[in-house]
Amino acid sequence: ASDNLRGPRENPLSVASATLFMVIFTVYFLVPIWWLLVASSKTQEDILGTNGLWFSSPFRLLANIGDVLTYQNWLFLRWLVNSLIVASAATLFSLFSGAMAGYAFAKYEFRGKAFLTTLVDLPFSVSPVISGLVYVLLFGLQGYFGEYLQSRGIQIIFAVPGIVLATIFVTFPFVARELVPLMQEQGTQNEEAALSLGAAELWRQQIFDRL
Repeated sequence: ASDNLRGPRENPLSVASATLFMVIFTVYFLVPIWWLLVASSKTQEDILGTNGLWFSSPFRLLANIGDVLTYQNWLFLRWLVNSLIVASAATLFSLFSGAMAGYAFAKYEFRGKAFLTTLVDLPFSVSPVISGLVYVLLFGLQGYFGEYLQSRGIQIIFAVPGIVLATIFVTFPFVARELVPLMQEQGTQNEEAALSLGAAELWRQQIFDRL
């Protein structure tokens, strides 16, 4: 009876095999990270001429970091600032617009809902190469808006605005698609109760502000 309460016994061979697999898997992912740490502390000559998995003298980690930061008149910092701008702008836009789109899809029934839902899912089925080509055809020098933008000194392609647009195109559907099931699960009881008590529609900000 006690053996039945304990459940089926685990096969020692299966446990050993699973443990060995996890150890190999862990080493497989940790070794490249260790190599990057070691290589970042060496000169280019030491990377090729010394043991790649251990440190060498002199230890140049801080000096290499300083060289990267000051490369071509602090070019790396400008790259970093551009990345922060792109990530912040794309995140804020995708969060706001995705939340609005998710709320509309989950709470309302309207004409063209299926078509708009398909448009939201479009980045999942379109290759990033195709979307990049579309941006070039629209905003490039020979594109549809290219001459207009160039005459006003506005650059979209190969500039921060183009990167922001491409990032938004890729990230926007994730926000909307994650929120739709959650809002559908919540139902419309709160909105209906607020409307029955005299609250205005969504765009007057009473339902969101009070509920």
